[in-house]
Amino acid sequence: MFEKILATVIKGVVFTLTLTAWWYVGTLVKYLEDKGVAKELRKYAKKVNKPILNLGCGRTNYGDVNADVVRHRNVRNFMKIDANSVLPFKNKQFSSVFASNIIEHLPNPDFSLKEMKRVADKVYIGHPKWWQLGTWLAPDHCWLVFRGKPKFKFIRYNPVVAYIILGIVILFL
Repeated sequence: MFEKILATVIKGVVFTLTLTAWWYVGTLVKYLEDKGVAKELRKYAKKVNKPILNLGCGRTNYGDVNADVVRHRNVRNFMKIDANSVLPFKNKQFSSVFASNIIEHLPNPDFSLKEMKRVADKVYIGHPKWWQLGTWLAPDHCWLVFRGKPKFKFIRYNPVVAYIILGIVILFL
C-alpha cells in the first residue's frame, strides 16, 4: 500500500516538474527571441530616424513609446492604449511596431494588424508557439496563431478544452 502511494506521489512530482520545465523553456525562448528582435528594430529605427512603438508592452521597455491596457511598474514612456481600437497615432509615425504576445488576446486581430501597419513601416508580431504550455492553458487567449503565407492564420480557441484534457491526464497518472 505504501509503495503504491509513494509511486503515485513520485509520478505527480515528475509530472509537475515536467510541466514547470516546459513552461519555463517556452518563456526563455520567447524572451531571447524578443530581445533579439528588439535589437534589430532599434537598428532600423536609428537608420530611418523614427521611434518604435512597443504595443502590449507588459513589463518591457523595448519601445520609445511603450503602450498597454494596464501600466506596469518601471515602464518608461508609457501610454495607456487599447490595441483593439484605432491607434492614436499618425500614419507611418513609427519605424516599427513591436507586438509580442498580444495578438492571441485580441478579439479582432485582423483589425489590430491593419492599425499596426497603418502607424508603422514594419510590424513584428510575436506569438506563443504551439509547443509552449502557456499557449494551451492561458485562460485569456482567444486564438491559436499560426504563421501562414502570405498572412497569419487565426483559429478560434477556448482553453477550457485544454483544462479538461489536462484533468483527464492527471486522473490517469
